[in-house]
Amino acid sequence: MKTSVSTIQATLSAELKREISSPWRDRGVRAGLDSLHPLHRSKAITSFASPNVLGIFEHKSILQAIIRSLRNNQGELGVGRTDGANSILRDSCEDRIASFFGDESGLLFNSKNQAILTLITALATQNLVVIGHTLTQLPLADGCALIEAPYEEYSSLDELRDILARSKNHTRKLVFAEPVGLVTGATTDITSLFSILEANDCWGVLDETAAVVHTGLRGAGSAEAIPTHPNLLARLTSARSFLGTGLAGLSCSKQLRELLLTRSRYLQVDPPPPPAEIAGFRAAIDVVEMAVSRRQLLKSRALHIRSEIQQQGWAVVSDADTPTIALWQDSLEQGERLKEALLQRKILVELTPAKTMLRTGSVVRIHPALDHADSEIASICDSLAAIKTRLSSD
Repeated sequence: MKTSVSTIQATLSAELKREISSPWRDRGVRAGLDSLHPLHRSKAITSFASPNVLGIFEHKSILQAIIRSLRNNQGELGVGRTDGANSILRDSCEDRIASFFGDESGLLFNSKNQAILTLITALATQNLVVIGHTLTQLPLADGCALIEAPYEEYSSLDELRDILARSKNHTRKLVFAEPVGLVTGATTDITSLFSILEANDCWGVLDETAAVVHTGLRGAGSAEAIPTHPNLLARLTSARSFLGTGLAGLSCSKQLRELLLTRSRYLQVDPPPPPAEIAGFRAAIDVVEMAVSRRQLLKSRALHIRSEIQQQGWAVVSDADTPTIALWQDSLEQGERLKEALLQRKILVELTPAKTMLRTGSVVRIHPALDHADSEIASICDSLAAIKTRLSSD
């Protein structure tokens, strides 16, 4: 049954405008700033846990792309590639991802998890070893379990060198790295990483999700040079940070794309992402590539918060170049207490467990957004100061 334009418009009015646009235009202490949060989106809080740090969820070009897709596609392509599911929209988005990173081709996935499982299982050989950072949120160990391949973790480039030295007998070595860590906001020395990859004859996959939004990486279409190397196999990015969906894109060579499509049953059988998400993702990439001044303003705002809370004595583990401000806590319980103390002051932050080779704890992440008012920035600094004083006196 064909969906009418009036039905689509009603859906947009009831869902898109409420969930994507309106909440982000509120100012002051607001209800529903984090409209995607499953627990707190209806509470009168200020969210510093939102992925919408650049404030582009409601950008008119993204909403217009979603609306056009809903009108033109009228739903989803519900079958896999083997049954003929394909579209000009998906092809154009994959081309846009490739051009953003200066690569030959791209691939779309329903999630980063699907992308990782596809990569690991498609590249599996008897002598494959997969190596990832200790704080990565990618399901690398899960992918290795599917093919019974060894998985190693490193917390520094020196540890990566040691692991690769022990892995000389493996003919295929796949290293995953984050130029900017999603958990801590710590940056990686990409030049040194590429040197290690080359010296040990291994492939690298860079998860660029945080770097695209946070550090000024704005694509090959800008004047900025994107670091690359012959040992770099692919780049991965997610739409969550600037669209709020789990959609992910991989930029790679034509040969790798064809290999993944041929070998991976995930890509062959699974239905593609909904057309509206694909259209929004492509439009978001265009917006992100142009959002240079917005990122500079975001970085300046984060530096102010970082300076304030470092003077208060908090252990900040994120680097100064990234707007994600990550506070280290020695246990998950400490992190939960800090998050709850801030929530009592109507401030929502993000908490994630963190385990490295040397210690186990948690990271409380603060995501300043361009939509935050000056009073809200002052509020989180003052709240952390009050909590720190109380903890010191306990």
